Amino acid sequence: MGVSSWLFQDHSNLLFALAILVIPLYLLSLDNADAAARSAHARKLKSADTPLEPPLLPYWLPWLGHAHSFLRSSNTLVDRALGYFGSSAPFALHVGGQRLYIVADPADVRAVFRHTRELTFDPFVLEVVRNVYHFSAADQAALTHPRPSGTSIVSESHAYYRTHLTGDSLAVLKARWLSALSAQLDGVRPGSQGALYEWTRTHIATAASAAVMGPGFLAQNPAILPALWDFDDAHIYMLYRLPRLFLRKGFAARDLLVSELHHYLFVSPPPESERVPLIWNRQRRLTSFDGGELPLSHTAVAALQTTIFWAMHTNSVRTAYWTLQHVLADPLLTAAIRTETAPAFSGAALTDADALVDPARCPTLAAAMAEALRLSSGSASSREVERDVVLNSRHLLRAGSKLLTPTIQPHLSHSFWGADAGEFRHTRWLRPDGTLDPRVGAQGEFRPFGGGETYCPGRRFARFQVATWVAAVVRRWEVGLLREAGAEGRGRGSGGGLPVEDRERPAIGILDPKGGQARVVVRERALE
Repeated sequence: MGVSSWLFQDHSNLLFALAILVIPLYLLSLDNADAAARSAHARKLKSADTPLEPPLLPYWLPWLGHAHSFLRSSNTLVDRALGYFGSSAPFALHVGGQRLYIVADPADVRAVFRHTRELTFDPFVLEVVRNVYHFSAADQAALTHPRPSGTSIVSESHAYYRTHLTGDSLAVLKARWLSALSAQLDGVRPGSQGALYEWTRTHIATAASAAVMGPGFLAQNPAILPALWDFDDAHIYMLYRLPRLFLRKGFAARDLLVSELHHYLFVSPPPESERVPLIWNRQRRLTSFDGGELPLSHTAVAALQTTIFWAMHTNSVRTAYWTLQHVLADPLLTAAIRTETAPAFSGAALTDADALVDPARCPTLAAAMAEALRLSSGSASSREVERDVVLNSRHLLRAGSKLLTPTIQPHLSHSFWGADAGEFRHTRWLRPDGTLDPRVGAQGEFRPFGGGETYCPGRRFARFQVATWVAAVVRRWEVGLLREAGAEGRGRGSGGGLPVEDRERPAIGILDPKGGQARVVVRERALE
């Protein structure tokens, strides 16, 4: 059969043939129109006397817009958009009927953090309790109901945690962490081996649970940590409102966690000697009400405390893992950190833990931690535009929209970090004399803990956890890092074979590893 007879044998083939011819021409016209629109917006932005609203990335599907691409890999979508517009200026996405501004340029991000009245975080907290925990209308009202102090449970939360993660309260938490970490390390047998991520996660999470909730917490609730990891895997998809049908394991884990925290807080609380101010002062605040205040249900209180329990584990586990992997992959870096941190130890005992988080005394360790954070942070600060606001006299943000400030793009910017921005090089944080250079990343190019009014209140404790873990591991043992043959990844001087950061999967904080498993074997080390 000839081509012409095949084309015209019926109307469907004719329409198919026309589609083949017409659609590419249509797409080409769209590309040309988009290019013209981008060029026109760039010219307007350069010459305009009045601010312009960030341009919208084109999309095909009404209402849904970029929702599928955003859910699948928000970082890939942001990278594509930045390439499409050809600059780091703010732009907009259309996600499920909602306009979402993406602000990636450090100068614009600093402006976002300054506008605390127009750009607020509180609505995001309400989204968490609605989408993740399915709070009742009464409990949602109680969260935002004004108290006699003029604040609400939501609005006072960050101030509370800032207070309780500094000073004496932080000192109590750090002391308990050190005791729990020592117990974990004492239980490691020379010759043992396993996956580095699982090994780190088990020890960090077990010690953190004992520090925050008391030494008997996990013994009474052995299913807590497995449930925590299942909940953590599903958490971001819960935020995106995926139905329970697709997240059965994650929602079952959430239900178990809330139930166990409810039992711990209300049914069988620990003795006073095991209570940490961070948790129990908050518990008293959440359950004590003055006249006119709306009470929270006990289930809602348990859910709010579950969120803190989750936050105290997940990012510190991943940061500890990434930092230790990078250190172990470089024998010279391992040796430098051993030498630098030796004065903080007496034998295997850590006697001056605060030295490990002092950049003046341990600059190499600080640089390794910063570089691991730079490469692995996948967080994004969230805001809602309460009323129209202009960033840096150029970018008009409309009320009712939402805003994200991602970290991956500035953390991997070649224009700031250089051509090797995607590689681990801790020396980029050090001066030639080996001291830490505080100017590196200080203009917003490095912000793994967010910024502004939501600057992570737990950052000091998280750094303390990671520093003490890494220093203690390399102090106590010779840890061999076994690379999987053929695994994608990096490894300094090794030709790869180590996992890398998974920048495709959506993340709330520190990125998961992908590309095989790094395995470790622990051997006894003679201590001076």
